[in-house]
Amino acid sequence: MPVSGSSLRRERGFRKIFLLNIVAGLIIAVTFGAGAYKALVYLDRGLSELLTKGARRWVGPMSEAPFIDAVLAGGGAPARLSGRVVGSLRRHGVDEVRIFGPDGRLLWADADTRKRDPLTPAELAAVRADEWSMNVAPGADTGGDAGADTGAHTGADARHYAELMLPIRRGGRSVGALSLRLDITEARSSYLSTTIAAVAIFALLGTVGLLATGANAVLIARQRQDSDQIYHLAHHDPLTGVPNRNRFLAALDRAMLAITSRGGGIALHFVDLDGFKAVNDSLGHAAGDRLLRMVAARITDCMGENDIIARLGGDEFAIVQRDVETREDAVTLAVRMLDAARAIRDLDGVPVSMSLSIGIALAPEHATLSSELQKCADAAVYRAKSAGRDQMVVFEVGMDGELKTRNTLRVMLRHALETEAFELHYQPLHEAETNALLGFEALLRLQDGEGGYISPGKFIPIAEEMGLTPRIGQWVLNEACRTAANWPQKLSIAVNLSPQQFREDLVTVVESALALSGLAAERLELEITESLFIAEPQSVADQLHRLKALGVRVVMDDFGTGYSSLSYLWKFPFDKLKVDRSCFMSLAESESVGEVLRTISAMSGAMNLRVVAEGIETEMQRSFACQAGYDELQGFLCGRPMPREAAMQYILTANVASERPHEDLPAIRPAMLN
Repeated sequence: MPVSGSSLRRERGFRKIFLLNIVAGLIIAVTFGAGAYKALVYLDRGLSELLTKGARRWVGPMSEAPFIDAVLAGGGAPARLSGRVVGSLRRHGVDEVRIFGPDGRLLWADADTRKRDPLTPAELAAVRADEWSMNVAPGADTGGDAGADTGAHTGADARHYAELMLPIRRGGRSVGALSLRLDITEARSSYLSTTIAAVAIFALLGTVGLLATGANAVLIARQRQDSDQIYHLAHHDPLTGVPNRNRFLAALDRAMLAITSRGGGIALHFVDLDGFKAVNDSLGHAAGDRLLRMVAARITDCMGENDIIARLGGDEFAIVQRDVETREDAVTLAVRMLDAARAIRDLDGVPVSMSLSIGIALAPEHATLSSELQKCADAAVYRAKSAGRDQMVVFEVGMDGELKTRNTLRVMLRHALETEAFELHYQPLHEAETNALLGFEALLRLQDGEGGYISPGKFIPIAEEMGLTPRIGQWVLNEACRTAANWPQKLSIAVNLSPQQFREDLVTVVESALALSGLAAERLELEITESLFIAEPQSVADQLHRLKALGVRVVMDDFGTGYSSLSYLWKFPFDKLKVDRSCFMSLAESESVGEVLRTISAMSGAMNLRVVAEGIETEMQRSFACQAGYDELQGFLCGRPMPREAAMQYILTANVASERPHEDLPAIRPAMLN
């Protein structure tokens, strides 16, 4: 499936933002690193400039003092005056003082300087300023007026000093120079601490900046992943991974717009899985999910590169087929999908028969709006299902009427459930040997609004699709028990249960129906089919044993269809076995059918199961069932389904059994519990 333009744009956008954050982090780190390096490199230069400026403030005026003039005149300095000046300088941290003449020769040095210097007075007098060991250079900020040099004099005291050379001016010309050595140990420590703190701050800010932008880049990357995941979840089916309804609708709109602007054609395929509900109910939801994934993958393999598949929900898929030039193009794809589904014959080791019903609508032939095209495809798939399934149907005018009927049924079902507009009809069951009335089976009916009834074969599958069978089943239980409570005590009432009812708290529903109606539990028979046991046999067994503990009877219905596994008959606590009507309808076709029916009767007797012959419509069928040892008969020959009032009249005229045939059977056979 091609990548959409919006996905590419989001990819480029995220990549650009990510790279910008990485570049920003590097810029911040380099900037703060450079600041820290500069602070370290210019430590001594900054200290020298600071000392020079400070010295000029308090030493500069001293060069105008009479003490200096006396030295420059060559007469020396009075001891009292020189002591006062040197004392003042000592208080400002000056360690040594020297005065040089205009020719650069040393004229005067304080006593401490002379003591520390190894040269004799005569040698000192011969030294010029430019030959002095300090070798100072003029400071750049003083315009050549002053120079400064800093250095460490490592010794016992590990002190740090600064050498300053300040010019002495008179009348605008230089007449000498004043040389000072300052003890800057404390100043340098303070300045160095400040510098180191600044360096640490620069390093910290750089690190924080780098980490912050890095973390932001990681966050953006994670946001991108989250955004991609959210986008995927919003536009894809979580089970199969194919696009969902939202993306399907958007893709269909784009495809319709493309053929409007550029020409060409598309085909919309609506695909339903035939018999998926039976697989889901018999093998369980996990198996049903695997089947959906398998079908989605096989359909995808059949599609073209530019086609789009989507899961609309449940067992419904849609395919937007692009670049369709003729109707045969759409039919060819549909045939490939049908063949791919038929090839699925095994699911987790259980044989399955898989087929599809496909409805096809073409644009612009059938519709030019996406909404209308969907209606056409929906009508076509409904025709494919109602015509026998495992086929594809191309939309034709008039099919939308069938779809409207189906939608009308949906509305009628919801209305009937909300207003309790359903009806129950009751079909009698008779003792085979005596023809005595034993009870009735409750059958659901729905009026069509015109005085007739809608076939259960039409509305029950739709109710199952809508998930309404548990609520409908609860209403049937309540109504059937309430009606049977007014019958003679010996008559039973049988109610069919759907697999969906077992997914809820069925035991509580049955208990409530019995309590509300006052019906004795042993008069209620619950009919189930074998497909119920395949999905979750242990869960079903637990519920059946709880139902048996209430006193109700459990009946295996439709035996002779499906797998008809005999193991269910002794693993689960059944009281009765009902052989499906299709078996007795086939009696005249082959003698072997009769032999099978006799075997079933004999087997049931050996297992203490009462056996019922369903669908008895002819005297020949009735006679065979009686001779074969069947206990009960049900069918049109015995009595058609009838409304509640008619059933009461039937009871008044019928030969009601004097006792219930179940009373001589154990409630739960020990063999079934092992």
